[in-house]
Amino acid sequence: MLQVLWPVRRVFLPYRAATRVGCLAHFTHFNVPTMYSFLSNCLIVALVLSSLCLQGCQSTLQVTSEEPVPKKPRVTSDDESAVAQVLVPDGQLSVSNGGVPADTLASLPSVTDSKIKAISPTDRPSIDLDAVSWQISLSTESEEASARTLQSSAVFGAQEWSQYFGEVGEEPSLPADIDEILASPCPFWSGRVVKETHLLVLIPSTVDGKAFTLDLLEKLIQNPRGDGHRTQYFLYDDEVQRSSRDSYPSSSYWILLTHDVLPGSRGEPYEVQQALVAAQASRVRYAPYEVPNVLEAATAILSHYVRSGHRLYERKYVGAEIGDEMISTSTRCTALLEDVAECQSPIAVGRFGSRGLVFLCGFDDDAEEFGISCLRKFDTWDYRPSALLHSFGAEEWSRYFGEVGQAPLLPPDIDTILSGPCPFWPGEVVRDTHLLVLIPATVAGRLFSLNLLGELIKSPQGGGHSTEYDGYADEVKIQLGAQSPERSYWVLMTRDVLEGSMYKTYASQIVLVAHHAGRTGLPYKLPGALEAATAILSHYVRSGERLYTDAIGTWTRCQELVEWSGSHYPAIVGCFSSGGIDVGHDYEDSQFIGMASLRRL
Repeated sequence: MLQVLWPVRRVFLPYRAATRVGCLAHFTHFNVPTMYSFLSNCLIVALVLSSLCLQGCQSTLQVTSEEPVPKKPRVTSDDESAVAQVLVPDGQLSVSNGGVPADTLASLPSVTDSKIKAISPTDRPSIDLDAVSWQISLSTESEEASARTLQSSAVFGAQEWSQYFGEVGEEPSLPADIDEILASPCPFWSGRVVKETHLLVLIPSTVDGKAFTLDLLEKLIQNPRGDGHRTQYFLYDDEVQRSSRDSYPSSSYWILLTHDVLPGSRGEPYEVQQALVAAQASRVRYAPYEVPNVLEAATAILSHYVRSGHRLYERKYVGAEIGDEMISTSTRCTALLEDVAECQSPIAVGRFGSRGLVFLCGFDDDAEEFGISCLRKFDTWDYRPSALLHSFGAEEWSRYFGEVGQAPLLPPDIDTILSGPCPFWPGEVVRDTHLLVLIPATVAGRLFSLNLLGELIKSPQGGGHSTEYDGYADEVKIQLGAQSPERSYWVLMTRDVLEGSMYKTYASQIVLVAHHAGRTGLPYKLPGALEAATAILSHYVRSGERLYTDAIGTWTRCQELVEWSGSHYPAIVGCFSSGGIDVGHDYEDSQFIGMASLRRL
């Protein structure tokens, strides 16, 4: 402060000396203009000092030769003093934090046309319209973002799955009127809208390439990514595990599930609860309300908790202290299990506490804890065993190529077959070494054949990977190209040629396959050309992975014999490259071609 006042002191000293001796004659050597100029400068300095004092030496001084443009004021409390701006035409100087250079203040008396403007909290400065527009825009965007966050807090889609658990692929489209649905009055809780009482959740088919099942969900919630809240299954009933643990949806789909069990559903028999849900089904145009399955209920409840830390369908105390009345909420689901008394009982999900989520079955109908929730499904897909994750059935044919009609049933023990030990590669399981593929009789109303397959793979639908026949021997095309199966059937074919089948004659390979069939008691045999090509190419169209590649020149011989130059040679399929797959025939019994094997189911 002394540094600031010292140069100003030099200005005031002559006037103080003159008045102290009581003689104004001290100014007799000044003319009138000089006196006015002197007094003017004194007034300027006084105002500067006042401003510095009011602001606690924290003012901003601005000197400019242009018209004054107010600086954006810093945020202050209501009792802070005004901001002073000093504008000097000789140049621009900004002084802050009380550091006023001495030479600046010393030069003030020579300034004759300075402009000083004091800005108080009540006298707002002129405002840059661009800045105002930006601030208003920022405020509006912030409010809109908050609204979007509020509205999307009940939505758990592909982005949220990726953030907390893993990649689930492209999410299916929601109905065009989903905003209208979410903003519509809730049919269960009056005075509220759907987005306040429901959870909109994507049920994925896979997470990071793994079938999405109850077992996988249990692993995911124990170690969510990022800032997700951890939890677990506290009670996972053995019967529930046996009935529901390994099923996954064949495709991803959206559900809209209620936050809570429906009013009036607690303590009612399961049949009464089902009727309560059915009464609401007729009130919507499409995707009617229905009872959730176990995976749907658990996924909605747990995904909401992982993101928000808020438990739904919970177990909690009602009262001020622990020991007061305990209440629990669970929703019954569609799955029915037979209890020890041979009665059908629905699985219930809920009782969500600090120790985790509970899965129960076999409890009395009149238990107050058990109500029923309901949901709407936007697109519904079949559930199947996780072992079928990489199978190519009617649904996949429809997605990539066209309708193939009803697929024949797989054996009831297909899960056991696929999870069993591989008969060819020790230490491996069948689902990792085989392809399970439906060979259709027709596709989109056309007889299925090698010729048609060659057309289909060029332009698959649904985001499939396209390819073509890199080589399609004329003899194969003429003799085998139009052959079509009489009916649809399933094949289980090896993903590679059998070990020990390379560099053998065709006759030796037939013996090798027969040996494995006899050893295992399983009906393995040579693949047909259409079967081999279909299995290899359907896998590529869906996954982009090439099998039987050209890297080491891998072909498989097939069971059909093709006539060429007066002799008969086996058809071959393979040498799959970026240019496509080769469908041809052997010649002179080449020994560098291997042999795959398959069984019909």
